[in-house]
Amino acid sequence: MKRPRLVMLTALIVLGLGVTSTVYLRVMTPAMSETVLMVAGQPLAVSKLFSSLEQRTVVGEYRGVGLDDVVRQAGVGNPGRFDYQVVAADGYRKTISWKDCTEGVLTRQRRTVFPGRSKQFWIRGVTRIEVVE
Repeated sequence: MKRPRLVMLTALIVLGLGVTSTVYLRVMTPAMSETVLMVAGQPLAVSKLFSSLEQRTVVGEYRGVGLDDVVRQAGVGNPGRFDYQVVAADGYRKTISWKDCTEGVLTRQRRTVFPGRSKQFWIRGVTRIEVVE
């Protein structure tokens, strides 16, 4: 008689753990999955960048926040002195000048767009922008 009770208790514990983990993932995952962009070593939430910075439209249809504003938001002092390396999730990277930053935008989809630059600079899945000294 003890064995069926032990099996039932074990089943209830496993079921309870499953329900608890599902609830946890449903409730906590949106907060934890906030897309963060590392800029000059500072984590910046992409949603906050788009809610606090002015957006621009470039090349007719691409709308985003100015890369120069993003760099300033990260607190880079005298940003015009530096070049910047834009790094994608897949490791692709391109070095851009400050002038490029003042003309380019970062879209909500984390893509850089630069008017007048070749498409090799239009990087998808941007995860980091690093200062090149």
